[in-house]
Amino acid sequence: MPPQSSPPLETSTYPSRKRGIAQVEHDDDDDDDDDASSSPREQSPEAEDLRQAGRVPGDNKLQQLVSKMVDDQRKRHKSRKSSINIRYQTSFSNIRDSLAKLFDDYSANAAQTHDTTLTHLQTLLQRKIALETGMAHRIAVLRTKYLAHAHDLQIVAEHRARLLG
Repeated sequence: MPPQSSPPLETSTYPSRKRGIAQVEHDDDDDDDDDASSSPREQSPEAEDLRQAGRVPGDNKLQQLVSKMVDDQRKRHKSRKSSINIRYQTSFSNIRDSLAKLFDDYSANAAQTHDTTLTHLQTLLQRKIALETGMAHRIAVLRTKYLAHAHDLQIVAEHRARLLG
């Protein structure tokens, strides 16, 4: 049987860094164990109460600093949010006004075009009426002339029939 080989080692471009990280993790594990055991310095009951409440004596400045940082971040966030809201409202108002103006311009142009078209149609209707009236008058004149010629033709036809017959 071939000898069993150990699992392949991971090669890294930064082997010292991995060792450093592993050592820090190992040291952190050791620190957790030290916290669980009794510490060499004794703590007062007031300090224990503060530690359990989340505050350690001497950390008041740190807590104030963290609290101030959090408050400042909230203010910056609120300011950014307010700025975005103001820009949105401004943009919304501008777009709404632009759309209203565009619609009003379109309505005015459409109304003007409609009025122009109606005027043109009325002119065309008047021309149609004038042409129909003229055609009716000409037809009446032609009818009168036709009847007159028909009567003249009938008289001529009767006269020739008498001559022939």
